[in-house]
Amino acid sequence: MKKMMNVLHITPALSSNIAIEFTKKTSGLGYMVYDIATELSKHPDVNIDVLFYRGIYKEIVQGKCRFVSMNVWTLFSFFRFQKTLMFLSFYKKYGKDKKAFKNILYDYIALGYISYVIKHGRYDIIHIHGCSYLSSYLRGICKDMGVPALITLHGLNSFGGVIVPESLKRYERDCLWEWHKQNQIVSFVSTGCKNRVKEFLGIKNDDNLRVIPNFTNLSSTEVDCTIEIRKKYNLPADSFIILYIGNIGRNKNQQTFIRSILKMDSEELKNLYVLFLGHDGKGEESIADIIQSSEHKEHLIICGNIPKMMMPNYLSQGDATALISYSEGFGLSIIEGFRFGLPALAVADMDGVPDFYDKKAMVLLKDRGINTICDGIKQLRLRKWNKEYIKNYSMNFTGAAISKKYNDLYKEILDL
Repeated sequence: MKKMMNVLHITPALSSNIAIEFTKKTSGLGYMVYDIATELSKHPDVNIDVLFYRGIYKEIVQGKCRFVSMNVWTLFSFFRFQKTLMFLSFYKKYGKDKKAFKNILYDYIALGYISYVIKHGRYDIIHIHGCSYLSSYLRGICKDMGVPALITLHGLNSFGGVIVPESLKRYERDCLWEWHKQNQIVSFVSTGCKNRVKEFLGIKNDDNLRVIPNFTNLSSTEVDCTIEIRKKYNLPADSFIILYIGNIGRNKNQQTFIRSILKMDSEELKNLYVLFLGHDGKGEESIADIIQSSEHKEHLIICGNIPKMMMPNYLSQGDATALISYSEGFGLSIIEGFRFGLPALAVADMDGVPDFYDKKAMVLLKDRGINTICDGIKQLRLRKWNKEYIKNYSMNFTGAAISKKYNDLYKEILDL
């Protein structure tokens, strides 16, 4: 008889439409954690609990996946004064701004309750998502309680061009060194992320560094695709639509893509439209003013945040996706496009490229120069793409295929 594994996922982000509390601040990490947990719960030999420690919500049970409740009473009833001293010590070393102060303080208030859940949950494995302000302490709690831990990093803060406070970069690097010395197994969502860490640590033996890529279960058959995108945005029937998916900001680099579009002449822009799907940034990160002041603004459309279940409306009617981020742990929007037969435009140095690149499905850019991007867009439009081939290729990145990799890793850790 197979052993039933009890696994607790601990995460600073969770996004889903199953509860209003999970929709207040959506993110790629939040959606991915939810998808990993629910996909794993479909396996017959595992029970999944999820603790979203930056949320306030009641317990939710979805099949064999349970979302452990978080409320104000539990937060403060398990809080201990010694955590205040830990918080002050941590903030002195790593905290540098008001936002960091708020997040670190909240995390350390939650630490007592998290410890309680780990201690009394009788878990076989604790699966820690992301390098948050608590990651190092959570791993320490697991060690003290004799419970194996798996840490999954869905991207890296301290490598590449990602724009975060220097203190957070330093914290991540300190964690990586600490976990390496402790022989902690860490999984990454891309080969690029793993290789950056391997080079940073200066190691040859990378047995404790694993790659389990992201996946998508988006499908036009699972939702009501009733929105006619071209009609909604008044686009010509023969328009070529590029979808640029992701919250708008410096790291996602939408501004460079816009400048590239605006450099094209009228003939090159004919019937070409870019839809930006995501929250617009603030201040210098916003693209609204740039678009409004341009003479070709009708070719650049900010659609705002699109709920995940509405995305198939766009992906099923778009013609391609594009992503030229400065730093990207994987590049989920690319395989989401693959699922609907859409080719992708991306930069060769993105961490996920070794995991999802196929010359029959992508145009790969050597850099983020405007001329390079313009040439890439022209290739994207001129090449004849086999949509069925791209759809079939996307089956390498389904929930069933990728969750099995996590399940197998659990068994390896537990020596089952």
